[in-house]
Amino acid sequence: MDSEDSMGMGDGYYDETHRNLRVHWHDTIKRLVGRNTISEIIQHSTAQVNRYLAREDNEEGIDPREIFMNGTMNVVTGFSLGILYEFDDPDFKNVAKYVSVFFENMRNMYVNKIIVDILPLWVTQNWLYQLIVKKPLAQTVDTVSPFTEYILTKVKEHRATLDFANPKDFLDVLLIAAEKDSKLGAFTITSSIVALYLGASDTLS
Repeated sequence: MDSEDSMGMGDGYYDETHRNLRVHWHDTIKRLVGRNTISEIIQHSTAQVNRYLAREDNEEGIDPREIFMNGTMNVVTGFSLGILYEFDDPDFKNVAKYVSVFFENMRNMYVNKIIVDILPLWVTQNWLYQLIVKKPLAQTVDTVSPFTEYILTKVKEHRATLDFANPKDFLDVLLIAAEKDSKLGAFTITSSIVALYLGASDTLS
């Protein structure tokens, strides 16, 4: 079946823009592998994971899930934004918090979607829905703005130093592609990078 006639994948349609984003993703991988950059990113993050797992000076102990998630998120940051953070960097800790909040409330998000689709009128009038489902989602909604602002800041920084002949990361590749593709606006680019963070962290959540 043609993808344009299909109900799509996940939450939405899988159209030409999605296919192009996948092409840009693979193009970035090839560039980073060719320069050994992807290996440097992975080695940097792996060294931090090992260092944090080996720590014995924390009386409260360690949470290995958090450490491994930080490792995958740092690989995404290197791939997407060309930045290799330390786990205790304030910007990285904020990003980790945004991702954690999303997964903590994922169940409520899906319950909310099901209820709204089945009983849209009941949703607007029922106090029980407002208390049990909608209120817990407020924390997730509150993280959208700062997470988006963080990515948009990186978009601005990348635009200022963009080398069309030598893109250094996924964001550079998207910004260059956006010059010829009007569908690759700021929202699509930002959402794509946020989705990479969530996708990379999903298996460890």
